[in-house]
Amino acid sequence: MTPTLNPNPDPNPKQQGTTTSASIPSTAIIALAFGSFGSGMSMRVTDAMLVRLAAEFDVSLGTAAMAITVFGFAYGFSQLLFGPLGDRYGKYLVIAWGCLACAITALACGLMPDFPSLVLARVLAGATCASIIPLSMAWIGDVVAYEDR
Repeated sequence: MTPTLNPNPDPNPKQQGTTTSASIPSTAIIALAFGSFGSGMSMRVTDAMLVRLAAEFDVSLGTAAMAITVFGFAYGFSQLLFGPLGDRYGKYLVIAWGCLACAITALACGLMPDFPSLVLARVLAGATCASIIPLSMAWIGDVVAYEDR
């Protein structure tokens, strides 16, 4: 696909692709805030539980830290996937599915009976949480005028 030039460019390019704040439902922003909060908590909750995880699964602190490390790697690499998915299917829809998947994988982490299963669940949790915060910021950037952010 070749790019095409707009013969009548908008004289005010900073307003292109944005809408007025009045047309954006405040519930959308609140929903994004709650989803981002859940994603952020999923990222950091294991940090405080590290000593307890090591004792519960009878592993060293270094080994227990793998539950944090694998989440971070999965979170970082999955953002490469969710950016194009958000562009293709709509950022808000991908965020909604990401929130559901994040909740399911967080529940799965809590139900894992052994440490290798927990590490696998944390990989999946990191991958699913990766869609929420970056796409929320991108969605707000797409629909809220710069002056209103």
